[in-house]
Amino acid sequence: MKYLFLLSFLSFAFFAKASDSDTLKGNWKVSKKGDMFMYHFVNDSVLNIVNKADTMTYKYKIDTAAAWPKKIEMVQIDKVTGDKLYTYKGLFEFMGPGKVRIRFGEGDKERPLSFMPKGNPETFVMVKQ
Repeated sequence: MKYLFLLSFLSFAFFAKASDSDTLKGNWKVSKKGDMFMYHFVNDSVLNIVNKADTMTYKYKIDTAAAWPKKIEMVQIDKVTGDKLYTYKGLFEFMGPGKVRIRFGEGDKERPLSFMPKGNPETFVMVKQ
């Protein structure tokens, strides 16, 4: 009985977390095709992606109604004019403390339906810094 209570409490503590946008806030490191990127989720709607000296700015939103996988949409913003360039629709899931698996479709294309096939180049893992 004591173990059942402990298991129930640990399950509740694991699943009772902050909203997904709060959990994404902060700095995440991503390695794609040998290049290192830093994803800075500044607040609940702004994302800066840094690769070496280049910084790209996005507005993002999370579909909180989606159960699994979570849905995310990013709009790339032109640095000079502030105009919308592309919209990227994607999926993400929390893989444990400090790790998120994410996959985006190509710019202005449909959202991927899953993370499969395994090893596809559009799926990557972000590690919290």
